[in-house]
Amino acid sequence: MAEDGSFLWLSGRSGWSHAYHYTADGTLLKQITSGRWELRTLYGVDATNTWIYFAGTERSPIGDDIYRIKLDGSGLERLSKTQGHHDATSAGHSRTTSTRGATSRRHRRRFASERRTEVRALRDNRVAALTEYKLSTRSSCR
Repeated sequence: MAEDGSFLWLSGRSGWSHAYHYTADGTLLKQITSGRWELRTLYGVDATNTWIYFAGTERSPIGDDIYRIKLDGSGLERLSKTQGHHDATSAGHSRTTSTRGATSRRHRRRFASERRTEVRALRDNRVAALTEYKLSTRSSCR
C-alpha cells in the first residue's frame, strides 16, 4: 500500500491474471499489466513506488520469468535471462536471488544485481550422474 492509500490487486477479470492499481476507496486507476499471459507472483513495489517486481509467463506459458514494470504500466522488462522456472526474493529490490531450473538443466541458485548481472553463484548444483542420461529437450511450440 502506498502513502496515499492506493493499492495493487491481482485479478483475472480480463481472462488472464494481471495487476491493477486502485485508489484507497477502491476506484480503479489503471490496469498495469496486460496481454495473453499471466502475472503469477507479485514480489513487491520498490521504495520509490516506481517499479513493480513480479513473476510471469509472458515468454513461456510453462515457465516463470522475473519481470519489472513501472507503476504507470510502461517499461515492462524481463530480468531473468535464461529459459526455465525462476523464483526470486529481494530486500529492497536492488539485488535478487533466483533459482533457475529446467528439465534439461540442473537447478542453479544465483545472486544478481538489479541490472541482471550475476554477482556470484550461490549453489551450482552440479550432478555428475546427469551426464549419463540422454535427456530430451523441449521443442518450440510457438
